Amino acid sequence: MNIWKILTIIFMIISIIETIFIGWAIITGLQELKNEDICSTQCLERNADSYLYDSYLSYCKCYRNGELMKPEFIKDYGVAK
Repeated sequence: MNIWKILTIIFMIISIIETIFIGWAIITGLQELKNEDICSTQCLERNADSYLYDSYLSYCKCYRNGELMKPEFIKDYGVAK
């Protein structure tokens, strides 16, 4: 086999993997932004001063006068909603 054919196949595989990774990163980022938006809306409804969305645990923590209100688990609604 020609070395150029081998290199072409290798670069095509790398390109496909890169495209899949970029798509996954965009979808994951959009989901996290949606969940943080849900958290901020919930905290505004409770008249909270500030909020913290923990993306690792999917917890929404609302604060009023520096005190933690009841934290809530945010379900992953995905990008479609």
